[in-house]
Formats: sequence, C-alpha cells, structure tokens
Amino acid sequence: MFDAAPYLGKSTNTNNMPLREYYVKTLCETILGSNRNVTIDNWFKSVKLADDLLATPYKLTMIGTIRKNKDKFL
Repeated sequence: MFDAAPYLGKSTNTNNMPLREYYVKTLCETILGSNRNVTIDNWFKSVKLADDLLATPYKLTMIGTIRKNKDKFL
C-alpha cells in the first residue's frame, strides 16, 4: 500500500465528483505524472476513469477487470 484515505461515508466531501472516482484520484495524487500503473478493484473501475487517469496531470495506467454490465460511477 502506498497511500491511504479514510472513508467517511455520505459525509465525505467529494466536490460533486462520484465517490469512487474521488477516492481513486485522491489516492493517486502523490504519483501524478509518474507514468506508473495502478491496480484497481473492479468496484472502482470504469472506462471514463481509465481515460481520466491517462490524461494530464495523472499520466497513469490502470489494470484489472471492467465489468461489461457495470454502470459508470452512479
């Protein structure tokens, strides 16, 4: 484990970002722009998040299974 952040339930302030996306991006802040690979559980994954992580300032890739029937960060 590289970083950690507490889950505070519904009281977590995500600045209108979906909770799953918020936590992935928050935990990746310390490795921004490092071209590293991040392993993410399928509960957190989506095509949108993968695209976001590839873009600047993140420049990260992710690995794992994306479920075909999973909604995008509801």
